[in-house]
Amino acid sequence: MVRLSGRHTAEVPVFAVLNTVNNDDFSKVRAAITKQVASGAFFWTTCWAMNLEQQEIKSVVQKGDARCHACDMLGEVTAHFRLHGAVAEPISVEFVADPPVAH
Repeated sequence: MVRLSGRHTAEVPVFAVLNTVNNDDFSKVRAAITKQVASGAFFWTTCWAMNLEQQEIKSVVQKGDARCHACDMLGEVTAHFRLHGAVAEPISVEFVADPPVAH
């Protein structure tokens, strides 16, 4: 969840959030993650997904047209970055796909 203002929160994809967190610039990290996941997939970041001490973002990746917020997970992405002031530079991005689920 992301605090929008006051008590209002919303669940939104990471690409809609990263550039708004404390006015820091994570656009290069967002672009690097986007290149590693399926087109149209969503990945989220909240305080539990971003570790500034280790300079890492770890998020589940979900199909863009998922049936619900807990369905259609594709895997997990881990991005390491280096902070240069308020700008984050990507170091590495790894996407690990979940094994297919038999129906």
